[in-house]
Amino acid sequence: MRFLERRFPGKLAEHLYLLVNLNVLTEEEVSKLREYEKNLAESIWTWVARIVRNLHRKGDIKSDIMLNFVLEKVAKGRGGAALIGAQMATPIPLPYVHLLGLLVKLHNYCLALCTGYLLAVDSSKWPELTVIAFFVPFLYNSLLLINAELADPFDGGVNDFPMERYELAMESDGRSYLQAGLHTPEWMHLS
Repeated sequence: MRFLERRFPGKLAEHLYLLVNLNVLTEEEVSKLREYEKNLAESIWTWVARIVRNLHRKGDIKSDIMLNFVLEKVAKGRGGAALIGAQMATPIPLPYVHLLGLLVKLHNYCLALCTGYLLAVDSSKWPELTVIAFFVPFLYNSLLLINAELADPFDGGVNDFPMERYELAMESDGRSYLQAGLHTPEWMHLS
């Protein structure tokens, strides 16, 4: 959901169907989420906690110690969603960004002045000075642009985290854990 929040700012509810297409959520779950649309990436962990509680009530989670352990993991998952949300909602302070841009532009201006002065004094060095006057500012401005592109790894650009790959990896890991639980040595089975 954090991916979708960043890729479609203010329009998460309209794009929740993508989670149905990826078999992450069902149609019913998406319709329930659309009913309240508040802090979905964290609040969905309430459902996970409820699933754990229901498993405990049915007797599938037998001990209170295991229940507490699993609920701690649920809280940790919700905390992870909260941390990502906090990091993404807290941009780099604007004065800092402006300062970096100003320093790069000031450097480029000073370099152009110095290069012009050196060319006026000795015009025989024009090839070297021209290369310096062009490529150094080009490099610094390129770094500013690359930094701007890498600043948000969730917005759907070329350099972003691959949402579908992460989702498939989590699903694969979960299936392997279930399979591991079904295929245990005999000595682990309670009589």
